[in-house]
Amino acid sequence: MLSRRLHRIKTFQVLYAFVMQEIADLEKGKKWLHKSFERIYQLIVHQIDSYLKFIDFYAFMLEENKKKLLPTPEDLNPNLKFLHNPLIVHLQNNAFVQKEIQKFSLTWDYEIFRRIFFDVLSWKAYQAYMNSSEDSFDYHRKFAARLFKKKIAYAGLIKDFLESFYVEWGFDLNYTGLVVYGWMCDYNPLDIETTKVPPALKPAQDLGEISDLEFVEILFEKTILHRREFEVELQSILKNWDLERMLIVDRLLLEMAMTEFLFIPTIPPKVTIDEYIEIGETFGSDKSKVFINGILDQIHRKWKKEGRIRKHGAGLTED
Repeated sequence: MLSRRLHRIKTFQVLYAFVMQEIADLEKGKKWLHKSFERIYQLIVHQIDSYLKFIDFYAFMLEENKKKLLPTPEDLNPNLKFLHNPLIVHLQNNAFVQKEIQKFSLTWDYEIFRRIFFDVLSWKAYQAYMNSSEDSFDYHRKFAARLFKKKIAYAGLIKDFLESFYVEWGFDLNYTGLVVYGWMCDYNPLDIETTKVPPALKPAQDLGEISDLEFVEILFEKTILHRREFEVELQSILKNWDLERMLIVDRLLLEMAMTEFLFIPTIPPKVTIDEYIEIGETFGSDKSKVFINGILDQIHRKWKKEGRIRKHGAGLTED
């Protein structure tokens, strides 16, 4: 499943564009938000497709090797264990996966996979797999998933290719790669739900939880609607400090965290603070991490004392 970290980051990116362009239409902003996550799902599909395209290229190269002027016995009778990996075979014949790939079809440059092919051949884990007598589905699945994670998910040539469509995909695949890897680790042909492409936004898992879609919509909408209120709060803490001097990145991240404090009761304040510190370190300045940590700690203590933060769920009650 996609981590809430990326949900926050994509919401932040839409908020940043919305605020910087001075858009007043909230519904338009929500459409941008939905489109952003549609592209995340599309990226997940492309990463699965990249693996299957590598498999196609791998099979192509085995046939090409047979056509050498002086083929070796290994060229003429290649080890087909990898091509017969049951997870890979099932993926190639998975109608749902193939339908999604066709929906977002890309014309891949197969030269991308040539370098990866030779890299895989020299990989010790691949060589050990090809020479192993182990034949359980779990063993084959673990290797197929590991190969994706190590050689496909974050491969520079694949990243460059995908960035040529949407530049943000180069960053996003650091998260979606883990989603696809986790999906492959759990893939079970006997459980059809595990064979479907993982969603970018999952439904609520437990009673009292909110879905990912609800989470990002609340985060986006409430941050926009309560910016003036949050401005007053920030100004009360940042005495003798002009908010106009604050980096827009830091301010938006603070406002998003304040939204989580007030309007998303199932997330512990400590989790919220830690998340925005990390996001600030990625997207803000060198000083953002310390700045965001200090301000959010003060806001949390102030609002907790005032009884404004109301959390529910096991271990979430604010004493």
